[in-house]
Amino acid sequence: EAAGTEDDPLLRPGDEVFLFSQDAFRPPRRATASGQVRKPGRYRIEPGARVADLVRLAGGLAPDALLSRAELLRYLPGRERQTLYVDLGAALAGDPAHNLELQDEDELVVHAVWDLGPEPVVFVEGEVQSAQDPENLKGKSAWERFRERLDQAAASPAQGSVPVPLTRGMTVQDLVFKAGGLTKSAYLPVAHLYRTDPATKEITARTFDLGRALQGDPAHNLELQDLDHVVIHSAYDFQPLRPVVVGGMVTRPGEYPYAENLRVRDLILAAGGLKDEAYPDEAEIVRTEVPEGSDEAVTRTIRFSLERAMAGDPEHNLLLHPYDKVFVKRIPEWRETWKVEVAGEVRFPGTYYISKGEHLSSV
Repeated sequence: EAAGTEDDPLLRPGDEVFLFSQDAFRPPRRATASGQVRKPGRYRIEPGARVADLVRLAGGLAPDALLSRAELLRYLPGRERQTLYVDLGAALAGDPAHNLELQDEDELVVHAVWDLGPEPVVFVEGEVQSAQDPENLKGKSAWERFRERLDQAAASPAQGSVPVPLTRGMTVQDLVFKAGGLTKSAYLPVAHLYRTDPATKEITARTFDLGRALQGDPAHNLELQDLDHVVIHSAYDFQPLRPVVVGGMVTRPGEYPYAENLRVRDLILAAGGLKDEAYPDEAEIVRTEVPEGSDEAVTRTIRFSLERAMAGDPEHNLLLHPYDKVFVKRIPEWRETWKVEVAGEVRFPGTYYISKGEHLSSV
């Protein structure tokens, strides 16, 4: 019986011969998709796969993908790298001039539309959550915070500017959502959109109903453009400040916001209460009014018992008017306790408290 060789073995009855494809002994072909695709990564590709197939493997294009120009990076023999430029729109439509057949280790780089220039951005100002700074509220009473909000409203309708990246089809409603939503002080009937013309840089203003925009009304839920500024006002912007003033022997004298049904005691408590030297028998309200039928202002002084006002007596705890000035007097001859320091050749040196009219000899 003839013997076979290692390269040409002798077959016997019952033997099975398996013939393998050369591809079974080759590593799988792979290509990479990077940039603006939904699932960037390295993917196994079948023979004959093309650019559109790789895009599908990567989950499709991201919303901001640039269609007109992508790069296909390819290794040539000797590891030299070649760059091929692809129109993705044409490739996905099946144009063979751009839907190129892939080779092993190809990399498709998909750029963003922003790579052609600065990323589009819009701004929102005023009564949105992102424009509020919690640090500014620490350690302040409700009255102080309320007063500050009125001061800010008087100075400017904008309390801060928040930049938000602009996405395709973005509207006012989307912008408010991305800015964290509205504050409780937001004024819904009127908001403003300031738009910059990209060619002339001219700024135009448009008024819209914010409440209807948030309901999706297309007449008010405006589609945004690059560099748009949306200003959301505070309800306090549309109310006169009409402050009242308290001075004299209170802890925090100054201006305070007027409110309906505000009385003397309310204002004094808002100002931190009375000092020890406040005169209890009498305080004053200076009131300026324009009498009905007159075109001239008249100022008058109203006197009341401070002690009875603080006790809640309605005859003295008077209802305040806008722009009233309340003055709390000081107790006559009131002074903090005086003290003197005695040192040197005396039997009992130290600090001594004295009364009005007291002489050195008594100390």
